[in-house]
Amino acid sequence: MRRKAKMLSSIALIAIGVALIAFSVSSSSFTSISNEVNVPANSSFPIKYPSDSQVIISLNSTTPLSVSMLPPGATSENDSIVYVYCFISSSGGEILVHNINNASSTIYYDVQYAHSSTVGKEYSFVAGIVCLGFGVLAVIFFLTRR
Repeated sequence: MRRKAKMLSSIALIAIGVALIAFSVSSSSFTSISNEVNVPANSSFPIKYPSDSQVIISLNSTTPLSVSMLPPGATSENDSIVYVYCFISSSGGEILVHNINNASSTIYYDVQYAHSSTVGKEYSFVAGIVCLGFGVLAVIFFLTRR
């Protein structure tokens, strides 16, 4: 009888893990803003981002650009035409994109972010994986013991 109770509690742990994972995946929401801007020669263009969020900003340009006012800790990847910046913002702000060329440039940008209300759902995903893992290990343990 104790073995059945242990097995049922292990299966319940697996079910809780699956439910937590399903909740976190189905309720995650990201906001994306895409736009195309023509920036005149030797001019700048601001791109705003919200506070309390994880932010990814990607830029694609017809000519090389200069980007300033990035928050501390921002990671970047660029090849002079495609630029990607990732950071966590505690306060809203903007980055400045400078057209350093003598001709106008077309900039295609995409800002994606997850607010802190959805960032917390990552914890339920991790908790779900932990519950699922412990449940599976417990089932294996109880099935192999006599």
